[in-house]
Amino acid sequence: MLTGEPVPEQPSSVEHAPLSPEQLGEEAQSTPAEDPTPPDVAVDLSSAEADSPMDDAWHDQPQSVALSGDFDPVFGDAGHWSTDLRELQLSYDAAANSWQQTLQLPAGTYQYKVLVNGSWDENYGRFGVRDGANHELHLLSDSAVTFRFDYSSKDIATS
Repeated sequence: MLTGEPVPEQPSSVEHAPLSPEQLGEEAQSTPAEDPTPPDVAVDLSSAEADSPMDDAWHDQPQSVALSGDFDPVFGDAGHWSTDLRELQLSYDAAANSWQQTLQLPAGTYQYKVLVNGSWDENYGRFGVRDGANHELHLLSDSAVTFRFDYSSKDIATS
């Protein structure tokens, strides 16, 4: 908590400690160092800001979320049902509480699933069903597509 009191003036010259403990006198060696925190400044970690809903939302999220599917027209063989392609990794957006990634995709039909924590152990298909049917995406023209995955509902939206 800040009290609004002025900051005390600092001495114009600062003496630096000697390079080795042996160069200190007995008194300096036995005196504990002063706490550098001014007495009128306190940090309250139990405040409402420390426990904001965004902090709680993050704790309920997986380590990583990625797309995996038949993205080989874009990424070649590396994009065919890959589990670790960097370009298919989604980023967590705390403000939206969702995982997102935008891809520039050529016209065509794509099938994909959402992988959680980098493996097929936890994956979601259509309607957020675990191990469910593949999502399908039909593009009539080359498009930038944003994928948004909501971990609480386990479903993905595209725009």
